[in-house]
Amino acid sequence: MRLAIVLGGGRSSRMGRDKLALERDGLSLLARTCRAAARHVDRVIVSGREQPELDAEFVLEDPPFGGPVAGIAAALALVEPAGTVEPPALVEPASSASSVETTEGDNAARVAAEGVSTRSRRSSLAGDRLNQREVFILAGDLANPEAVVDILSAAATGPDGVVLVDDEGWPQYLAGRYRSEALRHAVEAAGELRNLSVRRFLRCLEVAQVPAPASVTADVDTPEQARIWGF
Repeated sequence: MRLAIVLGGGRSSRMGRDKLALERDGLSLLARTCRAAARHVDRVIVSGREQPELDAEFVLEDPPFGGPVAGIAAALALVEPAGTVEPPALVEPASSASSVETTEGDNAARVAAEGVSTRSRRSSLAGDRLNQREVFILAGDLANPEAVVDILSAAATGPDGVVLVDDEGWPQYLAGRYRSEALRHAVEAAGELRNLSVRRFLRCLEVAQVPAPASVTADVDTPEQARIWGF
């Protein structure tokens, strides 16, 4: 199962207005990222203010404006944790004075135990599959989200995921695809999440790095960048 967390919070202070509401061809910056993600995932969660016109789920970071890491943690908490199905209890066969009945009871118990064992193995395998969720983490202000998601979807991963690397060699952690359990462990290890930098939060993960040109990794933070990208 794949899901996407799109970071749609922040104050847009460098833009001077809500940058995620900037439109090109009738689609906002945020809507473009959500639409690009939806082509590759089963579920899109936006960490930010709810916008009913978008086909996505919404969650607010705690505390409000607590930064992108708080937004990631809030979105992960919205996802039901993967678990395993409890196997049915094994009922002991009733005792009997008859040796024939005892033999039949033993056989029934053995068959029941084998059935429980098989169901337990199946449940465990199902739980393992659920635990292998993949999570795209995407900045809501990506200038070219379609290219970002296409590259990430096709990329080979490291033990914990894969991220794009810009033309200056910096990992772009908000253009990444991660193993959900790795993200959960990072949240647990981080402690205080408020205003924690994404780089500090995710740098402990073992991720593959895929170089990408500036035309792919660019974001829209300033009026000049918005002009360049036609917003």
